[in-house]
Amino acid sequence: EDASPYHPRDYYAFQSGLGTGGEYAALVKRAHGLGMHALQDSVPHGGSNFYPRALEHPEWLAYNEDGSTLDYWCYDFNWPSWRAYMAAVASYYVREFDVDGYRVDACSGSRIPNWNPDIPYARASQAQLQGGLNMLRDLRRAVKALKPGEGAILAETGGNVYGAVSDAVYDFDFCYTVLQRLRQEPPEVFVVDLRRWLYEQQAIGPPGLLRL
Repeated sequence: EDASPYHPRDYYAFQSGLGTGGEYAALVKRAHGLGMHALQDSVPHGGSNFYPRALEHPEWLAYNEDGSTLDYWCYDFNWPSWRAYMAAVASYYVREFDVDGYRVDACSGSRIPNWNPDIPYARASQAQLQGGLNMLRDLRRAVKALKPGEGAILAETGGNVYGAVSDAVYDFDFCYTVLQRLRQEPPEVFVVDLRRWLYEQQAIGPPGLLRL
């Protein structure tokens, strides 16, 4: 990685100074021994457009209408072979290190519509919402193929729709909007609104969806 864990240069290498593969396997095994599950980060937006992976596969990048690409968060979530690559990465760490799934970073789709004229799907904008859904679906399938029971995907998004292709989402609205009103409204108003909001969330979310 470069700069931060969100600039992955090589998905199959451990960052220097953080430990070895053997130590990581021992960490996961110890967590399992304590009755815990281990989720690893997955970063499908791919890092930067000058990494070797991007230079070898320029078709994986999302292109502006003028033919330029972004220097960060630059991959097309809906490009089939990019999704297959990320699914293979997901399978690898479940298979080799026994992790139980992934917390998928910035998973709602590509930052921009992909105007590459060779896109293998219908419209440029489908790199975004559809891309995010398809990426999560493929990562989840990869995990569930190896761990059909306890394997899971946590999507870093608050949208209920992503619950159709993941096991948990973040409860951003509750944290940053609903609970903030606790400081602003009298209890007789806040409690009524909170109950209504919780009831609505229960009704619109996919069955069994967890909100973190």
